[in-house]
Amino acid sequence: MRAEKNLQRFTIEVDSYTLWSWFEESMRTARRLPSIKPKGYKAQWVDIPKDWLAYGWDKAYIKLPPPSGKQISRLALVHDLIAFVKDEEERKMLWYRAKKLPWKKMEYVFGKHRSTLAKKCKNNLLMMTFVVNDEKTIRQRLQYCI
Repeated sequence: MRAEKNLQRFTIEVDSYTLWSWFEESMRTARRLPSIKPKGYKAQWVDIPKDWLAYGWDKAYIKLPPPSGKQISRLALVHDLIAFVKDEEERKMLWYRAKKLPWKKMEYVFGKHRSTLAKKCKNNLLMMTFVVNDEKTIRQRLQYCI
């Protein structure tokens, strides 16, 4: 009873643009998660530079910071929302589009025209927007995502 009053007091509406930005952000977040395989030990000698005074001998490798808690909770929410899309091909279509795969490659993969693919993506996105705003359990999780 108390949770319902708190939920009614803090009603959060999510539009399709916000949901799509969460999809794109979740693709970037998934790339920043640590790998599944444990790091192994290598038995090899380290590279020794020829010129000890050489600056910039190695190429700079910039490692992205780990994702924040909100980004991980948005990733989990997006994974749960994608389950409401019935067709597996349409789920793949949404993920490919969130990865910003070009339309031309998506036309080749799915064998459909760009406008048909865009309509299906938009319809699924609107359906997920309705689910986010109607489902009680998902609305409760929105407080951790915003």
